[in-house]
Amino acid sequence: MCFTSRIHTIAFATVLLSPVQLLHAQTVDPTGHYEGVISSPAGEMAMQIDLTKTAKGDLAGTLTIPAQKLKGFPLTNVEVKGQDVSFAIATSGGGYYRGELHGNKISGEFSTQMGPLPLDFERTSDARTYELPKSARLDHEFEGVWNGLLDVDGGMHVTLKLSNQADGTSGGTLISVDENDLSVPVVIAQDGAKLTLTLPMVGSSYEGTVNAAGTEVSGTYTTSRGLALPLILKK
Repeated sequence: MCFTSRIHTIAFATVLLSPVQLLHAQTVDPTGHYEGVISSPAGEMAMQIDLTKTAKGDLAGTLTIPAQKLKGFPLTNVEVKGQDVSFAIATSGGGYYRGELHGNKISGEFSTQMGPLPLDFERTSDARTYELPKSARLDHEFEGVWNGLLDVDGGMHVTLKLSNQADGTSGGTLISVDENDLSVPVVIAQDGAKLTLTLPMVGSSYEGTVNAAGTEVSGTYTTSRGLALPLILKK
């Protein structure tokens, strides 16, 4: 996909536990920052995951792949049952990972389009968090919901939502509609009619200019790999 440089669709091998093992398994605490390297016919790629607990005690996690400029990409369905750790990646087609946690290591396996690939993670520190810098308040004409179509893979529908906040800042998300409404937060900068969006989570950016009527922004979306795609957003 455009946002994530087309992470391969991932399906996971199942880890089988006998009923006796499940009965006596004790849930472990998987929180922390983990690093690993996956090897494939295309070469090696370093991957990082950060597993945390929410205020409600639920598990949450993020994925970082430096080579693809992914940083703090959210994982979904993060679960730990006994020593079994699993999570999903909400990209095109979806995907899952499952491994077993022993001490500071999670040993698991990806099954990709290239076949099953082992992937082990090692805990190196406490979990890292990824917070976006604050964005300054926007002029009123930029607030609202904008829709556009990226000219890639037959067209990818995107929606941009921008709004001012009560604390004097602004916030927004860019949504990939065709990818299960995948939402990526944006850092916003406005200079007159010019709008600049930075997407640190996926290493991408957008620069455009609003028309005099405030109904259309014409600009260019640049992917993490430097591919420049024209994008017109209409309110």
